[in-house]
Amino acid sequence: MKGRDRYNEGIKEELNIYFTACFKENFSVLYTQSQDLIGVF
Repeated sequence: MKGRDRYNEGIKEELNIYFTACFKENFSVLYTQSQDLIGVF
């Protein structure tokens, strides 16, 4: 079970990194788009 737990932790870590990266990327895109919209007004 020890190895399996370590394996699961590894997957969680990978997913965390992946989601954080996706979120940051999406957030910066949204942020730039909102800046553009604000610039219009």
